[in-house]
This record gives sequence, structure tokens and C-alpha cells, in this order.
Amino acid sequence: MTSNIDLARPRRPGRPAGGDAEATRRRIAEAGLEIFADLGFEAATFMAIGNRAGVTRPAVNHYFASKSALYHTVLGVVTDSVSDAAETASRAPTLAGQLLGFISAVIVDAEPSTARFLLQSALDLSRQPELAVSADHHPAAMVDQFIRDAIDHAVSRGELQADADAAALAEMFTAIFWGAALRLGRTGTDAGRVMNQLRGLFDGSLFSR
Repeated sequence: MTSNIDLARPRRPGRPAGGDAEATRRRIAEAGLEIFADLGFEAATFMAIGNRAGVTRPAVNHYFASKSALYHTVLGVVTDSVSDAAETASRAPTLAGQLLGFISAVIVDAEPSTARFLLQSALDLSRQPELAVSADHHPAAMVDQFIRDAIDHAVSRGELQADADAAALAEMFTAIFWGAALRLGRTGTDAGRVMNQLRGLFDGSLFSR
């Protein structure tokens, strides 16, 4: 999974070259991820992001011309993470394996701020016209698409009944995903225990026979 901010951009004249500038930009972007995740786009400020990154507000503005530019940089990293997770999880041979692998990669194995940002971005992107992105760059839309595709493939390979209500199943699994993101990303619930119980729910081992 992608874990680092993409720093590939031209350097302005008269500013530090090389590792120092790149490290500063990365630190600002990581602070932006945390602030956007905690406060949302509207409430986040360059001052708060600069304080979290240990730099001045003008320094944040030097590396990112606007709050939306910084947000889209962070969003791109999270989108890449979701895309990578979907690609890897889709290789699992069962629907349960795909869903568990996806939840683990996107929520459990990621930094807590990434899961929180994923939740918050679903709200920010629907409320802020200036942040509008296409479906293939929208993390929540990508989550929905992955779940729908996983169910469709499970039906086509005979893992689910041919007359299974795919739409209702997608709604159910989507609710499970966002519920896991909310609990594990915001409350610090023991992720390992939660995933073990979810695995037992999927494979039926939770139920007495």
C-alpha cells in the first residue's frame, strides 16, 4: 500500500533544494492528513497544519498554494492506498477473504489518521464543490465499487446463489466496512479482536452447531 506523500513537483527558485525541502513538504502533507481527518476540510487551517508540522503558516503556503491543493495531495495518497488494497484483496479466492483483506488493508493496517480521513473525506467531498473529483479518485466511491465487484464475481463463480440480492448484500457489506472504519479509526477499539470476530461471522464459526 502507498504510505508516503508524493513529493514530485518543481521547486521554486530561491528555496532549499533536495532532502530538506522534500522532508518539509512531506511533513506538512502528513500534518494535513491528520488535521483534515480530525477537523474536516472546512475547519482545517494552514495555521493548525503548520503547528502540527512544526513550521510557520507561510511555509505551508509556500509548498501548497491553497488548502484545496493540500487536500487533493492528501486525497491522492489515500486514493492510491484504497486502490492498492482493492487490487490485492481481489486476488483472494473467496468473497469473505476479499472483504476481510480489504478492511484489514484500508482500516486495520493503515495509520489511524488514514482511516479517520477516509471517513471524513466522504463528508467533505459531498459538501465542498471545490473538492469535486471523479469517481475513480473518490475513496468512498472506490469502496462501493470494490464491494459491488466482489459480490458480482462471487455470484458468477457460484459462491453465492444466482438469485442472491446483490444490491442488498452490497449495502450490508458497505455498512460493515464503514462501521469498522468508524470504530477502529476513531475509538481505538482493539482491531485484532474485532477482525477475529468478523472473520468468525463470515465463516460461520461464531455460531453454535
